[in-house]
Amino acid sequence: MHLKAIVKMKNKLLCILLLFCAATTVAQKPCGDPKMDTAAMARAEANLVEARAVSAMVRVYFHILKDNDGSNAAITTTQLQQEFRQLLQDYAPNNICFAFMGVDSINNTFLNNTLDSDNPAHVNQLAAFNVPGCINIYYSFRLPKYGGNAFAIPNDFCIIAAGNINLWRSISHEVGHCLGLSHTFSRATGEENINGTNCATAGDRVCDTPADPYSHLGEDCFSNSGCLYTGSCPDPTGATLFSPPYNNIMSYWGGAPCSINQFTNGQYSRANSFLLSTPELLATLSAADITYGPVTLNSGTHMPSAVNNFTTSGSVLLGGSIRAGLQGRVIRLNPGFRANPSSGQVYIRGTECAY
Repeated sequence: MHLKAIVKMKNKLLCILLLFCAATTVAQKPCGDPKMDTAAMARAEANLVEARAVSAMVRVYFHILKDNDGSNAAITTTQLQQEFRQLLQDYAPNNICFAFMGVDSINNTFLNNTLDSDNPAHVNQLAAFNVPGCINIYYSFRLPKYGGNAFAIPNDFCIIAAGNINLWRSISHEVGHCLGLSHTFSRATGEENINGTNCATAGDRVCDTPADPYSHLGEDCFSNSGCLYTGSCPDPTGATLFSPPYNNIMSYWGGAPCSINQFTNGQYSRANSFLLSTPELLATLSAADITYGPVTLNSGTHMPSAVNNFTTSGSVLLGGSIRAGLQGRVIRLNPGFRANPSSGQVYIRGTECAY
């Protein structure tokens, strides 16, 4: 075969490969479609708490998935710190802060590459690694269907694929689901009217996020030019003049691409309400102050955290396979404290909360 023919064939193969990759990228949704826990929703909506009405520090624990041999780590330490700071930034206006309680590595090729986040058996296999009393944030090298998933609304764990790291505020989006927030275009309880007359019971059930036509993506009536929706899809009343929330963190408009950078007061209020009414989320909240000890721990998981003062008292011995995180704005490790785990880990860290 002539060289020119070989080059031409290689170029054709390259074009086919690029088209395939592009189609694969577009086909993968930024996030799964976690189902709402209707009982949790009823509890939260029965007593909505205003935005910025509470100051809370939520414990989070990070898990880095790798292949069995330790290769293909989903995220680097530097990237993880960037992700955490993004989380702090996006929730700070609501006085919700987060305590970085620790990070571990999980060598599991299956979970790192082929986990089907719509398969309950797969999700349960992942959840077996959850640290109690924390929102658990997993990073995988690859997710076959989505860029991330929180599995349920609300929840205490979520997963983010490597391709979505530092993209479209994915960490704040998935944690938003954990804290009770739906997609702005959700139809789980009905489609929202453009005029907002059913905003409290349809769409994302948040009245200061406008109706979002993104649920019509793929229909002939849906079209957009960058961050300008130009479609003609009708809402339930027949109206078509949507003005979507292009910059909302719980939307999908980051792929338009638009600047995804904010929550609304209504979303903050909803997050507060779920945080204070959902048992698994209440368990993630830090105490105001902690006096810790006397205690001897050589195994298990222990994550005490204080918004203000963390003070040890008497003999505090942390060893063996203990996995512990100690956190507070002011940490006083008094005489008698000793952390010397043989196979576990102990994180001691000051909070980064502004309030």
